[in-house]
Amino acid sequence: MNSIEELAKDIIEEFKEILGSTKDDIFTQMFFQRLVNNENSMMFSAYEQDVECFNVFVYDNGNNYSYYIPDEIKEIIKEEFGF
Repeated sequence: MNSIEELAKDIIEEFKEILGSTKDDIFTQMFFQRLVNNENSMMFSAYEQDVECFNVFVYDNGNNYSYYIPDEIKEIIKEEFGF
């Protein structure tokens, strides 16, 4: 990687590819619905791999850890699933 822009582009493209190949699976749909619904809440629905791949970012909200989904990733999820 030569720049943060290249890293971001690679993460987004990889996410699109993986999601595209699994989006018809009911368990994938359920996972992303739960992931979006629990964003910025006390419920931590993201997996370690989601954090490691930069699909979500973890933060300490004062009482517990939570996560947020980057806008670019959330937009892809909304386009694919409608939520």
